[in-house]
Amino acid sequence: MEKASSYKKKRSKKTFFQRLKTIGIILGILFLIGLIYWLIFYSSFFVLKEVKINFLSPNGENLITEEEIVQWLKEQNNKYLLPRLPESRSFVFLSQDELTRYLKKKYPVIDSLKIDLNLTASLLNLEYTLKEEEFLLCFPDDPLCFVLDKDGVPFKQVEANSSDLLKIYLERKIEIQLGDPCLSLPFNKIKELETVFQNNPDVIKIKYLSIENEKSSEFTLMTEEGMKIYLNFNEDFEKVMTILKSLKEKQFSGSFKGIEYLDLRYLPKIYYQTL
Repeated sequence: MEKASSYKKKRSKKTFFQRLKTIGIILGILFLIGLIYWLIFYSSFFVLKEVKINFLSPNGENLITEEEIVQWLKEQNNKYLLPRLPESRSFVFLSQDELTRYLKKKYPVIDSLKIDLNLTASLLNLEYTLKEEEFLLCFPDDPLCFVLDKDGVPFKQVEANSSDLLKIYLERKIEIQLGDPCLSLPFNKIKELETVFQNNPDVIKIKYLSIENEKSSEFTLMTEEGMKIYLNFNEDFEKVMTILKSLKEKQFSGSFKGIEYLDLRYLPKIYYQTL
């Protein structure tokens, strides 16, 4: 009986120490997890200390603030934090691609954007420029137009009569999302056309362009004089201007007054209609 009792005591003692060891291991693991958690989210080593914003555009105003970037970072970290824990400025999970998408979606007017995280100084450097206004995209019977950059990307809306930019009217309305390159028009050719005509204001002045749809290779140029000129995008517009000069001086006695339209889509053949 004494041997059996002694055996039970030893076994009970061994079980107690095994349980104590298990509890110690569990507490050690929890402590390690907590330590790692604290190091990642709250230690000064991983906390973002400063956001430096360099606004490089000569015109316009700075849109982005340090407070906005810090708040975005906190919201990103909230995805990984347990409920009711303090907000964190940790940059461990900072994704430069996600931050870029966030800023460009919120501010479609942003053109170039460079983000650099200096780990040693816990510093986030952000440089950006704004898009340059090049064209207005308008639709018939719509008082608002979309401002486009040189690549045809819309980034804001304005009233049609509030800007001197070249107006491009699309006869067939399409859905426009700010910041999305949703147009396939040859904007390099449109810019070439605008430049050629701006350099020759004594010949003809452009009022606006009218295009049936974004995939059309033909367009109508409406002049300030009220005349229409039918053209193709694949034309050499310097050559077109030379033809217009010749027509104005030799064919129409120095003025296009009384001409309803010129059709230059089938050069060297030229068609015209008087009023």
